[in-house]
Amino acid sequence: MKSLALLATTTLVALLVLVALPVSFVVLQAVFPHLGEGSFAAPFSTWRQVLTQPGTLSLLGQTVSLGVGVAAVAALLGIPLGTLRGLCRVPAARFWDLMFLLPFLLPPYIAALSWTMALQQRGYLVQLSGVDLSGLLH
Repeated sequence: MKSLALLATTTLVALLVLVALPVSFVVLQAVFPHLGEGSFAAPFSTWRQVLTQPGTLSLLGQTVSLGVGVAAVAALLGIPLGTLRGLCRVPAARFWDLMFLLPFLLPPYIAALSWTMALQQRGYLVQLSGVDLSGLLH
């Protein structure tokens, strides 16, 4: 039992040192831009500069709409597939489990490169179907 408590304590300390400490430094640096110089002066001053730039609100809106759209599509696909897989007997169930997990095994840069190659002007999508969605890449 003592070894389990020691393992839990060691893990918690490691998480604090490796995760919480760097994240707190990033947050403090964002709030107090002169913290590296040892000063707590002008808190949130860089935030004012960033938020008053003309394109910031547009970019923020696009980011939020992209996040909501991705979450909605993931829910529309994931909930029925998870329900089907969990409640029904599906032929070749292990194969489908692997197919659903396969996108998580791809490194993000490979996935981004694949989408770019598919959607770019004269990309794979245009060559196969004639549909040009290259405007989505901007």
